[in-house]
Amino acid sequence: MTKQSNKEYIDEMRQHYRAASKTEQTRLLDEIMSVCRWNRKYLIRVLNKHPAPRYPTALYGGVQKHSGRPTVYHTPDILGFLICVWHASNQACLKRLEHWVLVLLSVLADLLSRVAVSVPCGGSS
Repeated sequence: MTKQSNKEYIDEMRQHYRAASKTEQTRLLDEIMSVCRWNRKYLIRVLNKHPAPRYPTALYGGVQKHSGRPTVYHTPDILGFLICVWHASNQACLKRLEHWVLVLLSVLADLLSRVAVSVPCGGSS
């Protein structure tokens, strides 16, 4: 049998195997072993394994599992700003980005203080 035909056969038999009792599972394992010529323990692992998703979730959306530290910034406005700053810094590492953000914030504070002095408050033209 070819790899593709083995895969199709295993996908079909997986449903029968999971729904079967222990004695029926033994009989199914013997049958599949004779058809596919696979080792019994390997066959048990393959039949108990959940099938892989057809399309990767990273490319096509869906629920993704994230390992590691959870994100701190959940609001899209803050994330958008941080991503813009990161790209403006040529995607610097955190060590360099931290210094770059401090410099950027001091420049922005100076600009805002100049703008606040030169723009009259009141709102009417």
